[in-house]
Amino acid sequence: MPYTGELIIDKITAKVEHCNINNQPTYATVDQVIALNPKEPLPPMQTPNGNLNSVVSSVDIMSEVYQALDALKIPTNQIKSSKAQGYTGQITHDSEYVYICVSSNNWKRIKLESF
Repeated sequence: MPYTGELIIDKITAKVEHCNINNQPTYATVDQVIALNPKEPLPPMQTPNGNLNSVVSSVDIMSEVYQALDALKIPTNQIKSSKAQGYTGQITHDSEYVYICVSSNNWKRIKLESF
């Protein structure tokens, strides 16, 4: 059961910093693959479509995680009227109110109070 403030990530799409993937003929020999890829002299992996020689130096997902966390922050923006441009579900705030767009270009606001 999720708790307040818990971030549950079902799927993360990551960018690969470096990848060298080469499709080789189905019956290429190891020597032929090495000759075609002199920088990466590794034996190929057999796949249904041919030999696949794959080398990945690293995977960096932190920029995607930071972007996802930034998307969770509520932006500061004063809405000038209840008919201001906005999309359903959009939330923003200023020092006085929290604004919620309940339908296209239709805003409601909640006054912030100290407690």
